[in-house]
Amino acid sequence: MRDLREHKWRKQFIKAGVACLAFMTTFTVVGSVMRGGFSYSDLESMPFLQSAALDRPMPVQATSDMTLIEAYDPTAEKSNEHHFVKYANYKAVEEHEQLKSVITDTITEQEHARDPYYYMHEPVVYSSSKHLNRRDGVCYGPSGRETYYNLDMRGVVRRMRSLGYSAEEYPYWVRSDGVKMFGPYVMVAANFRIRPRGTILECSLGTAIVCDTGGFIKWAPRGLDVAVDW
Repeated sequence: MRDLREHKWRKQFIKAGVACLAFMTTFTVVGSVMRGGFSYSDLESMPFLQSAALDRPMPVQATSDMTLIEAYDPTAEKSNEHHFVKYANYKAVEEHEQLKSVITDTITEQEHARDPYYYMHEPVVYSSSKHLNRRDGVCYGPSGRETYYNLDMRGVVRRMRSLGYSAEEYPYWVRSDGVKMFGPYVMVAANFRIRPRGTILECSLGTAIVCDTGGFIKWAPRGLDVAVDW
């Protein structure tokens, strides 16, 4: 009977001692916080208080192989199974953009492979507001002076066919803005001595191909004459 009373007294003494120690430590921590001298490192020597003072593990220093969300809050990992992307760092964001670009280019190539005449259905987009038009008649574009002409292009197309430009790869058609096209290229006339037939170059109406020439090269040897139906 005496042994039982001693055992109960010993247990109560231990509980009281632990409670007193916890109270004193908590009082010290609170005092440090109030004085502004507390840091998370103070809890390293008191691991049994971490779960009481903090309801989550302490924030850690971000590393190059750690996601930003992990560095901010380690318990956030797997807290939401519906996260689409977790960026590791700014380099990972850049790599993600590069990957997205590669995927976009691949999808575009696949779409073009399924529809070799995709360019016929795309809206006309000019690189700048300054481009050749019927009202002005003259424009100074990326490759020099530009004018326009409207003639029967059947002979020009036959000549290009004889040079190996097939109808399947380079169909002749008229774009929605009235520009005559040879495949995906704007048809232009130029000085063959400077720009031989088949030369690819830029004009104010898009990427062009030299298919023809004309008398205008006498006064504008580096000029271009754009084929249109205006």
